[in-house]
Amino acid sequence: KGRVPIRIGSGLNRERPGFPDLPEGMGRTVAAGPGATTVARGQSREAGTGSRQQGWRVFGSRDGLPRSTLVTMLQDNAGNLWLGSEAGGAVRYDGLRFTTYTTDDGLADNRILAMAEDSRGNLWFGTRRGLSRFDGTAFITYTVGDGLPDSTVTAIAVDEDDGLWLGSESAGVSHCDGGAFT
Repeated sequence: KGRVPIRIGSGLNRERPGFPDLPEGMGRTVAAGPGATTVARGQSREAGTGSRQQGWRVFGSRDGLPRSTLVTMLQDNAGNLWLGSEAGGAVRYDGLRFTTYTTDDGLADNRILAMAEDSRGNLWFGTRRGLSRFDGTAFITYTVGDGLPDSTVTAIAVDEDDGLWLGSESAGVSHCDGGAFT
């Protein structure tokens, strides 16, 4: 219930009882490499008051946000709002401060295309240069050299087993169960 197993071969197909096995050579599984780990410090700044626009409170670069277009957002289980920017990295807003994390902190790239949180509270960031996991202390970045099928991760979904489903620019959909990319 609630699960939609899929198979990837020639396109994307919903699995059903009696679904035939994929022909030999279709799809592949690669053991996930260790990734590169970097302790993250981030740049923290007290949030400004923002400005009022017709009942909305609007924050900008003067209030602590990077000078970059925001393209994605996520509220984590702790209530923090995470903002993914086009060129300024990932930003955590805890209601009082904006903390910006960039490649200097271990992110794969400063252009954040997708974000997701798993059940252990790890945040996952899809970028044009790989997939980064943030555990609250450090980033681990996975690239094609670690088995990631494509360096550009455009979408991330976490399933009930904490497996990651990744959409990419040129490799379609892939799955990571923690030990291998498929």
